[in-house]
Amino acid sequence: NSFLGGSATVSLVFPMMKNVQNSKSYENLMDYLGKDAFTFKDGNIGWFNPEILKCKLDELLKNNGVEVLFDTVVTDCKKENNKILSAEILSFGKKEEIRADYYLDTTGNADFAFLSGAEMLENSEYQSMTLRFIMTNINIEKFADFLEEIDPDSELSPVDRSGEQIHLSCAYTADNDCWKLKPIFEKAIETGDLSKENAKYFQIFTIPSQIGAVGFNCPRIYSEKQLNPTDNKDTSYALIQGRKQILETAEFVKKYFTGFENAYISQIAPMLGIRNSR
Repeated sequence: NSFLGGSATVSLVFPMMKNVQNSKSYENLMDYLGKDAFTFKDGNIGWFNPEILKCKLDELLKNNGVEVLFDTVVTDCKKENNKILSAEILSFGKKEEIRADYYLDTTGNADFAFLSGAEMLENSEYQSMTLRFIMTNINIEKFADFLEEIDPDSELSPVDRSGEQIHLSCAYTADNDCWKLKPIFEKAIETGDLSKENAKYFQIFTIPSQIGAVGFNCPRIYSEKQLNPTDNKDTSYALIQGRKQILETAEFVKKYFTGFENAYISQIAPMLGIRNSR
């Protein structure tokens, strides 16, 4: 792509979840972001601003002497006697060979490893893909009050007022009756404002230093068949279907969530959120 960060930036996958907090480099990255990162009251340090992360990663790699080539894809792997000789890359119609002592594949789908002939684990089942997006111009204080009114006795309130900016998170899944938002989703389905398929999974988070904005960890892409993240017919379908579901979700929250009355879609991730691949 045209910026660093992988899924964290290009797929708007934030916050980074607690299962990676054992990584010191991860903690250092959050410290490096400063005011553009936040530690939620459940102890998760990984709330960050994905747009600022793009800029900070440019700075971080430059300071460490790393040369970066954007808008470039790997197209081939040349080998001799099971030893990699070079990686072929393509950028703006021009092919180029890169030779190195060591190669590290961070393509996400293990494209370079696949091209090298490395053995791939076969996936019998793929988890759902997601196309994430951001809505802006939300009255976060009104929305926070709305959530606390719905769930006043929660031991872990979805609202954190400890910093200069109110942070919050809320969720709903169709397979669990414990969610306090359940009556709202049921009403929206009953009135035809939200499809059953689109209501299966819903989750949102505020974004450090983006006032009045929330990121959506949804929709999970609806499909009657299992989608393969390395089949461009399937991923193309998922992008189109995901954008369709996003429009429906945006209208739903504007109608049913206090504080979203004047909100609008400000960003749709340019890449799908993939949970498992090669």
